[in-house]
Amino acid sequence: MPDLLTHSLLPYFLFRLQKLRDVEILLLGLILPDILSRPFSYILYKLPSAAYFTHPMHSPIVVLLYCLLLSFLFSDRHRKRFFFLLVVGSMFHLALDYLQINYDSAYFPFFPFSSWHSPKGLFWPEDSLALLPPFAGIFLIASIVRLLIKRRGKTKP
Repeated sequence: MPDLLTHSLLPYFLFRLQKLRDVEILLLGLILPDILSRPFSYILYKLPSAAYFTHPMHSPIVVLLYCLLLSFLFSDRHRKRFFFLLVVGSMFHLALDYLQINYDSAYFPFFPFSSWHSPKGLFWPEDSLALLPPFAGIFLIASIVRLLIKRRGKTKP
C-alpha cells in the first residue's frame, strides 16, 4: 500500500461499524509498521545495506515486540486491551503489505527464523489509490448517517 491512508481507512470504517471502543489505538496499530520503518528508510536511503535494517521492521515478530513495548505506556487496566488492538491493527497492515507486488524491497514474514520472502503478490501498491476516493466517500456518507441517527435518537421524547 502506498500510504497510511489506504492502510487505515477501510479497516477503520469496518471497526467503527462494530462500535469498537478505543479505535484510535487500533489506528495506531494500522500505521505502526510504517512508522517504525519509514523514517529509517528515508534517512538511510543512500546506503544499500539499510534495507537489511528496515525490512525486518515489517515482520510479525518485530511488530509484536513493538506492540508489547507500546502497551507498557498505558495503565495496567488498559494494557491488555490496547496490546490486542495494536496487534490486530499491525497484523492487518502486514497482511495488506504481503499481498502487494513489491520488487524493490522485500518483506520477511518469518524473520528472524528465515530470510525467505515472496516477491509475488496480488496487486501493485498503486492500485489501492484508485479505491481511495470510493472508500473515502463511503466512509464520509456512513459517518454522516451515523451522526444523524445518533442525533435523532437524542431528540426523541
